[in-house]
Amino acid sequence: MKRDVTDCAASRRWLRSIFGALLAAGCFACDDPLTDPAVVAGPRIAGARVSVAEDPDLAQPSPGQAASIEWLVLAERDGEFSARVAWCYSAPSVLGPPSCEGPAFAEQSATGRFGEPLSLAFVVPAELTPGDAWLAWLGVCDGGEPPVFSAPSSAFTCPNEEGLSGFYRGFAPEGTPNRNPSLADDLLALDGTPWTARAALPVRSPCRDAGLPAVRASVPASISFELGGDDRDPLDLQPETYAAHPRESLVYTHLGSHPGLDRAFSAIDYDAPAPSFAVPFELETAAPGDAGETFDFHLFVRDERGGVDWLRRQACLLP
Repeated sequence: MKRDVTDCAASRRWLRSIFGALLAAGCFACDDPLTDPAVVAGPRIAGARVSVAEDPDLAQPSPGQAASIEWLVLAERDGEFSARVAWCYSAPSVLGPPSCEGPAFAEQSATGRFGEPLSLAFVVPAELTPGDAWLAWLGVCDGGEPPVFSAPSSAFTCPNEEGLSGFYRGFAPEGTPNRNPSLADDLLALDGTPWTARAALPVRSPCRDAGLPAVRASVPASISFELGGDDRDPLDLQPETYAAHPRESLVYTHLGSHPGLDRAFSAIDYDAPAPSFAVPFELETAAPGDAGETFDFHLFVRDERGGVDWLRRQACLLP
């Protein structure tokens, strides 16, 4: 199944500003329409982030520049997966998933771990001109041999399974190159208490004595977010641009290891008077044993031109 790790809308207002754009936190809905898009259910390609080698804050490498792409693949368990990444020129398209124009100009195989970024280096072709699009495709097999990529069909084949695939669509910069937003200087809180990073425990592992903040099954709680440094960068205004605005808006995707988050998406518009949001939740799961089990929360942000960041936090789900 193909997932665009770059195309999703968060709200009606956002439709006009990000339709057709890249949401590197992912188009998190599965092929099964009954799957909660806010839950990590099965292996899923959750995000892709591009950085320029000589300036990692830059999200848009210029033609001929060295860069890297990080992929984040999540699952309800720890473990390894086999992956292959292929880069190609993007064929012109208006609707639906993109496709390669000609053969892949680079391919790499790698082994990744669920929940840990898989980083691969590449060079943007020098022949691209401003505004030209390129594609990076990720194919994932759950262990075993890496998948095989077919550029004509823009699809992967795993040896003994269906596998999983997604794509990132990048553009040669026009005007001021875009910078990745940063979540490091923002405030994330769990029920009003700052939710800071700690060394991650294995997925759904015992956690009562691990020093994590506590959450309870079937008890209402809330996650709040507030911008610290403002990542809404100025935009190069074009008079003919539909719904033009002076700076970027930001869209957020939030995922949990257990069902119960109120929604999967939030947004901070370019003109939002309060650059913040809150996500109520009530974990709809059977109470764990006395040792508890980790609750994983993943937050992704994407700006309007492909800049991305993400973070992971853990709490201890207790009976």
